[in-house]
Amino acid sequence: MSKTLLAVDDSATMRKVFEITFGGEDFTVVTAESRDAALAKLAQDPRVVLVDTSLGDDDGYALCQEIRQKKPNCAVVLLSSKQNPYDPAKGKASGADDYLEKPFDTQAAIDKIRKVILTK
Repeated sequence: MSKTLLAVDDSATMRKVFEITFGGEDFTVVTAESRDAALAKLAQDPRVVLVDTSLGDDDGYALCQEIRQKKPNCAVVLLSSKQNPYDPAKGKASGADDYLEKPFDTQAAIDKIRKVILTK
């Protein structure tokens, strides 16, 4: 059965990467470019949400916390980069289940998302 994955990133290229990476892996991929778009798409009941920690003017950690409040059973994985490294304290405070660093190995990302879903 297909699971919905919501990928939130302000980069159109990264959103396309998520569609390609997870599209053939029993996921229905939905994308959002901002906090507001992501919150609106929670109505599609995603099983997991990937959230970039730096979303232009928005804070990915704060968005993670909002998602956690609105959809407590939804897994949330934060996305960081070398320019904006993952902050473990902020990640824990936001309620994130895990994180991925961009660029990522495709198979490792798929495996991590599957594991997060199973433990949620």
